[in-house]
Amino acid sequence: MEDGVPVGVLVQISKIPSIYTVIGLARVSSWEEGSFLLSPVELDSLPTGVLETNPWLPPDNDARDRVRQMVAQRRGQAAFRRKVVAAYRGRCAVTGTDVLPVLDAAHIHPYSGPASNHIENGILIRSDIHAIFDLGLLAIDSTSMRCLIDPSLTATPYGRMQGKKLRLPADSSKWPSSLALDAHRLWAQL
Repeated sequence: MEDGVPVGVLVQISKIPSIYTVIGLARVSSWEEGSFLLSPVELDSLPTGVLETNPWLPPDNDARDRVRQMVAQRRGQAAFRRKVVAAYRGRCAVTGTDVLPVLDAAHIHPYSGPASNHIENGILIRSDIHAIFDLGLLAIDSTSMRCLIDPSLTATPYGRMQGKKLRLPADSSKWPSSLALDAHRLWAQL
């Protein structure tokens, strides 16, 4: 009060989580009966640089743009996933990860209808590996069943997958199709 330093005036709008609304700045003008009395501060009266940017607060409304688009429905995807998860005993073919929510039943040849959901066109891989597989940054040598990594990933944690042997289903009739793997590798140019 003696120094005339402005204080921030906040109102708590939620206890859990703790969220406050900023009302503005005020100066303590007096002290009466155990309470401060505040007077508004005109922002123009403050020295340059006193105000700092407000911290980020979640927006009150959803300002995302909405668009209509056509999406290809993947009939049989749930059954395909069940078959692939069972064949690979719930483990990523590349890393051995067994956390089911992060594992994808990936199509080697992209989904093009229900016939694409054949067990030999599937491989169980972690979702991030699925992404680099679909981008052509990872391929599989069908002869050795080892991973091939794009040179751009050599210095990343994915570089350690170069030459890594796949964990394959116990039943060889459920192994990935060599033709599908070769076509993917040719497309990826690895």
